[in-house]
Amino acid sequence: MDITTPNNINNRYHHFEQSHSHTSVGIKNDEVKNGLYMTIVALIATATYQAVITPPGGVWQDDSALHRAGESIMGSHQPRAFVIFVIGNSICFYSSLLSMIYILLESSKNYAILASLYALSFTYGFNVAAIQPDAVSARWGKFISFFFFVLTILGPFLYSKLWSASSRTHQQSDQ
Repeated sequence: MDITTPNNINNRYHHFEQSHSHTSVGIKNDEVKNGLYMTIVALIATATYQAVITPPGGVWQDDSALHRAGESIMGSHQPRAFVIFVIGNSICFYSSLLSMIYILLESSKNYAILASLYALSFTYGFNVAAIQPDAVSARWGKFISFFFFVLTILGPFLYSKLWSASSRTHQQSDQ
């Protein structure tokens, strides 16, 4: 009869962990972490992109004197709440996109995927601009879209410059 004690459970866990370790099949822990991070940030990017295509409250289906078809209903009725939604959603989207770009730059330098991420950033900005009512767009919309798009383009460049500068500083301090 096998009596389960905390010590037995701990031993079984460590045995399982060692026998199913990714390093035993030749996969580095960094690769596993990067894969996990990529999955998480891809899910965040997917959810936030979908949220801008179908914003809270939906979009108008018809044209009238007060709105155009395709504009956000929330943006027409609650412009401040809509701006807060767009800013929060854009921060989530672009930070997940930048995370993907950084992981790709660090690991594989797959430029075809990088190009598609930049195109995704561009279309996100157009989607944000398309759903904004004129009152919101006149104040915030184009600025928000442009700011985050530029951040996505310049972010990896600035990151590589800062990273290489910090690497040189660390190398000089080690000598």
